[in-house]
Amino acid sequence: MQRCGQGLAIIRSASAAKSSALSLSRNNTRQFSQVHGLLSEKVSQFPTKDLLSVESQKLSWNLAALQSNSEALGKGLIALGFEGSSVVSALKPSGEQIATVLGGNFAGIDTAVLDDGGLKDPAALKKILSESKCKGLIISGEDCDTVYEAIPELLDQPKVLSETLTLSEFQSLKYIIQTGHETKSGMHRFKDILCYHSIIPLPVEKDAGILKVIASTGAVKESISESDLLAKAQEASTSSASNEPLSIDVSGNGTKATVSTLAKIMSL
Repeated sequence: MQRCGQGLAIIRSASAAKSSALSLSRNNTRQFSQVHGLLSEKVSQFPTKDLLSVESQKLSWNLAALQSNSEALGKGLIALGFEGSSVVSALKPSGEQIATVLGGNFAGIDTAVLDDGGLKDPAALKKILSESKCKGLIISGEDCDTVYEAIPELLDQPKVLSETLTLSEFQSLKYIIQTGHETKSGMHRFKDILCYHSIIPLPVEKDAGILKVIASTGAVKESISESDLLAKAQEASTSSASNEPLSIDVSGNGTKATVSTLAKIMSL
């Protein structure tokens, strides 16, 4: 185990982590992600500018907090070995959901969000996992019981995991990450994978992660490249020119929340 900032992230091995960090270059001055570049530029100008709020979470982030938490999520996923794989975010629009999408973009990890918010039922989740072949699933702490209904063998797993998951039905699924405060069998807590440690840099020579929108059947409804994501944000930025923080609608969808966040950043 290697300590990553305020949380703990499982590293495949100390030597592998060291090799990975060195191969990504310590002089992380050039960033492949245009979204990361945009955010970094705005943070340098307005670090304490209040950016977004989620009333139901009593959450308020300024620009620097958004960057820090998104980078920490991206680095945490890299530390867990997500490079070249994908993660499904079954979260409703929230601070964690936006950090997941931006962090995946920064780290070159494809992220899929549900087109209609959080999980609906175990049957829909099984379809999503079967179709996506994802390595990771990120869920709300409120949805743990739904996941256990879909994957009952998780209940036999320890609450503190030292190895990746080995599931009989969903063999590609290695990590389930939940946003609740309690430890759960077969799951990691979201806050424990956040990695604020500088030894794990973001990549500088990879394509930015693609944002995918998936239906409850598991089918991909839309794949959004970084350039398309920025274009959507640019189009929406004309209506975001306000001094008030962006209020995230938790009943909306993750794509809109991400686009609105980027539009707000562009308008500063």
